[in-house]
Amino acid sequence: YLDPVERRRATALSQALTAVQRAAAATARPAEALAAGRALLDAADGVDVDYLVVTDPELGELPEQVAPGAEARALVAARVGSTRLIDNMAVRFRG
Repeated sequence: YLDPVERRRATALSQALTAVQRAAAATARPAEALAAGRALLDAADGVDVDYLVVTDPELGELPEQVAPGAEARALVAARVGSTRLIDNMAVRFRG
């Protein structure tokens, strides 16, 4: 559903999830990890973000600070062109 330009733009979603994952490995604060992914998406051209969130593994809310080694899930949805894309990735906070 994506042309070559849109395909390159769409890589921002997985890059943002990876940024969240890496940031989570260095913090116990979900908001800080989320900010890393959000910054990447904000800089992405042609990507209209619906949401980027970090949840517990069951998709519930996380507290402001999580326990060392806490598992979570990063989820993203965005439109690139007329196509809505979704992705997610496992996240483990600093342990």
